[in-house]
Amino acid sequence: MSTYLFAIFASFLLNFILIVPFINFLYQLKFQRQQQKTKDFLNKPTPIFDRFNSHKQGTPIGGGILILLTTIFVFFSFIYMYSIFDKNIFTNYPSASSEILIIIFTFVSFGILGFLDDYKKIFPIKEGQFFGLRFRHKFIIELVLSLTVSFLLFSSLKISIIYIPFFGVFNISYFYILFSAFVIMAFANAVNITDGLDGLASGILLFALIGFWVISRSILDVPTSLFIAAWLGGLLAFLYFNFYPVKFNTI
Repeated sequence: MSTYLFAIFASFLLNFILIVPFINFLYQLKFQRQQQKTKDFLNKPTPIFDRFNSHKQGTPIGGGILILLTTIFVFFSFIYMYSIFDKNIFTNYPSASSEILIIIFTFVSFGILGFLDDYKKIFPIKEGQFFGLRFRHKFIIELVLSLTVSFLLFSSLKISIIYIPFFGVFNISYFYILFSAFVIMAFANAVNITDGLDGLASGILLFALIGFWVISRSILDVPTSLFIAAWLGGLLAFLYFNFYPVKFNTI
């Protein structure tokens, strides 16, 4: 238990030290949110949504890059320390290395997708140009990534069961790939909807990760527990920028 708490503290401290200089660096690169004119998936304007987000014009975009990099750094640092001290990386799946690769692939791939969506919000857009990735483009990319991750979970980690409260455990075989892909896409879009509402996405993710961390600790799964611990520390440090009123001018 102390190892995971130390991982949270190490990630928090690293992000706490780097986050303000990194935000200043984003300002220098002019990675700042432009005036928002969004459209829904039917290509209809959303003036109410734009009005509620108008105060975010000029705020830096890309803070999630730091959390992504520091989480991966802290995670692999602790995995390396496990190997140095010859500690067993216990996993509930056939291979710890496969579990680690799937975790990192999922984290990085969806992180890149999020950055691509935000990247189009950084520079001034022309009249009629879409703000961010179009829904159909994002949907296709999410679908490909979700199916890839689900297939890896099924083929490499041999996961094919679901648990339904009060009914029990069911082995759904290949249908697990479709079910898992649906769940991944549903949660990814749910978080994306809450993102931008001050502190909501980070706060909800924080509590959700604590729940998953407790579950992973209860089954003694080291890779997942370490990864969540590293992620939690970064989110705790990042919440500083989500307190109301939001202030980003740190230069």
